[in-house]
Amino acid sequence: MTFRFAPALLVAAAVGTLAAVLPAHAYPTKPITMVVPFAPGGGTDIVARFVAEAMSRELGQSVVIDNRGGAGGTVGIGYLSKLRPDGYSIGVGSTSTQAIGPVTLPQVPYDPVKDFVPVALMAETPYVIAVNPKLNVKTLQELIDLAKARPGKLNYGSAGTGSTTHLSSAMFARMAGIEMEHIAYKGNAPAANALLGGEIEMLMGTLPSLLSQIRSGTVRALAVTGARRSPEVPEIPTVQEAGVKGYEASIWYGIIAPRGTPAEAIKRLQQSVAKVMQDPELGKRIRGAGAEPLTSTPEEFAKKIDQDIATYRQVVKDIGFKATN
Repeated sequence: MTFRFAPALLVAAAVGTLAAVLPAHAYPTKPITMVVPFAPGGGTDIVARFVAEAMSRELGQSVVIDNRGGAGGTVGIGYLSKLRPDGYSIGVGSTSTQAIGPVTLPQVPYDPVKDFVPVALMAETPYVIAVNPKLNVKTLQELIDLAKARPGKLNYGSAGTGSTTHLSSAMFARMAGIEMEHIAYKGNAPAANALLGGEIEMLMGTLPSLLSQIRSGTVRALAVTGARRSPEVPEIPTVQEAGVKGYEASIWYGIIAPRGTPAEAIKRLQQSVAKVMQDPELGKRIRGAGAEPLTSTPEEFAKKIDQDIATYRQVVKDIGFKATN
């Protein structure tokens, strides 16, 4: 399946040229549905519910969650793309649905750029590179040195072939100049259990899923993959600080709307996200879920999507990944 992605700057322009115009005072006048493309209880769902609750108060209308999981989130986002673009149907896009799925899955029922208008980013979750303590390394550089001394002999786990953890790990290996064997599991939890049991030597997992093990010492964290250190584990350096310059990977969550949604609705939604993200209590709740609150303009969000599509498309090419049904 081939996509032709519009440049980020055209996304913002399209909002004004393609969308109808709503009077500012007329929106919203009824409840808004927020499609979450994952099952209840996961990281995306938790963050979405926190933000939806805050937006309901700020907008004066209920923002109702509609969970539609399947195929790495692409089922729910495909459903969202076909809803009426009237400002009352929005959804939560992520790195998985807007960047990785479209370049790894053979049949994605939407174009991540042409079919949506980015509204605002709302949170981001870094990964953490962790190893089994039995592996005799205490820093990321020591891991890299060991992998270079034993090319192809060390392994790493992921949540599945073509998953965010697989591609982010492969990108790390490429940028660090090392070769490691990939072992795919059916989700983040089985991969974390494999690390604990010594079946794999390295895992790039989400911080929430590994935090208790890091604190107990049952796994050893070497670096976090975000642009900044995590306030949850401030003693752990970033991958860039640890020596792999230019490396950054994370899962972001953001609000998107079907293409054609009125420009005034997009503006009002973005303003609402920006306002609720200033609430310290909301920030505390999001951080408690292992994510970092943030926001953006539609233009900044569009640029982030474009950049990640290009990044992961290149990773897929570099590792020779082939999509399968």
